[in-house]
Parts: sequence; structure tokens; C-alpha cells
Amino acid sequence: MHRILTYAILALTLCLSSCTKHNVTGVSDNDTKEYKLYDYYEDAYGNKGIVGYIHDEEDEDGDLLRYTIVLSLDETVTTWGPMGTTVFDVNSNFNEHYQDNLFFGLDMNQRVWNLGAERFPAFDWCFKKNGNEAAIHSSSWILPTYAELGWIFSYGAGQNLEKFNSHIAQYGGTCIDTEISLENCYWSCVEDLDGVLVFESEETQNESDYDPSRRAIPMTINSRFYIDKLLWHKNKEYRVRAIKYIYFASSPD
Repeated sequence: MHRILTYAILALTLCLSSCTKHNVTGVSDNDTKEYKLYDYYEDAYGNKGIVGYIHDEEDEDGDLLRYTIVLSLDETVTTWGPMGTTVFDVNSNFNEHYQDNLFFGLDMNQRVWNLGAERFPAFDWCFKKNGNEAAIHSSSWILPTYAELGWIFSYGAGQNLEKFNSHIAQYGGTCIDTEISLENCYWSCVEDLDGVLVFESEETQNESDYDPSRRAIPMTINSRFYIDKLLWHKNKEYRVRAIKYIYFASSPD
């Protein structure tokens, strides 16, 4: 058995560019219904999902941050994308915490779209849920980051997998396999970027190299990662589920 590590998902502190100042702005893809965890969702194209995570936070200054994420009821098994192609080119100003906030997943998916989604099977499967839309936007179906997967499985509906799966089955979807194994990992959209994951073992961390052109990060449903980076190769097949932000609201200072 390969060793696995636990990565602490960082708290979200940033908001999307659609925020407004001094008041609350809400964005919904099709209606203003107030969804609850485990609720059924269906979009205008007939894609079906389940509410997997709801963030509702008010800080000590009264500023609000609210958003709702839907997880697709269906899934597939496929590769991430081509070996030898880097989607996110890191420069000297790269903030290693960027991949943990709301911007990064949309950014990565837009970059893949611009490179040609047909070359990236995991992304392409998610994008096909968006009909004939001309571009990937803030409420498109996308391949999630590992932070977004972590929010769903560690803090949202996935905290109670039995209940989660009972609702998925009720809605006619594919239940999530509860066995923690390599075969049951899900692809995230995050490549093997320097400084993104910090291993618990200092020795392992010191020996770790980074190769975003050949590797992306698969994650188990309990927010763990396999240390053997040969298992991160983009041409390996892992499970894929799409996510969709169906509501966002904020009132920052």
C-alpha cells in the first residue's frame, strides 16, 4: 500500500470578481431558489446534480460570503490530459495559496478551454455539460480543484457518505464508492506545482520534485493524496465529477 498524507484545506478568504462593495450581490445561473445540502439540482440543459457544499460566513465586521456548489450526479473514469503540456505556468510572483480560493479553479478551466478542451479528457467531460456556451464562466460546469473536492467531502455533504449516497441514489445518480483506494481517487484540476502541497514528512518534502507538465493531483474522498508521484501522471485514469457554482453573494468592505 502506498503511503498517503493529509493536507489541511485552507479557509477561503477571497471572493470572485463579481463582488460589489458595501452591499450584497447574488448570482444564480437559473433561479433564486434557496437550496439546502443534499437538494436535487437540474440545469437548463438537463444536467443533474446534488448540492454538495454551502458556504455561509459572516465575519466580525458583518461582511458576508455565501456560495453554493453542486456536484454532478454522474461521473466518468478518464485521463487528465496530455503528458508534456503545462496549463498553469508559474512565475516568480506566484502565490502558493492561490489554488485554494475561488479564482483558481475557474482560471485553470478557462486556460484548458483556451488550449483546446478536446485534448484534456477530464475537463472535456465536464465542459460538455455546458451545452454550446461560447466560454467557461463563473457558473459553468468545471473540473474542481482539490480544495473544492475537500470542501464537499470533508465539510459538506460528504461528511455523511451514507446520507450523501442515499440522496444520489434517490435522484438516479452514480453513488460514490466509499472504499479509500487508488482506483477511487478523483482528478482535481490542479497540476503538480512547486509549493502547493506540503508533505508531513520533512524528508519526503525535501526529496520531492515538481513536474506540472506531466503530473496533476488526484485525491481520495477523505482529502488525502498518494505520495508516489508516478501515480499523478496525467495519462492515468481516475474518476471525474464536475462541479457548478449555482449561487454566489458577498458584501466585502
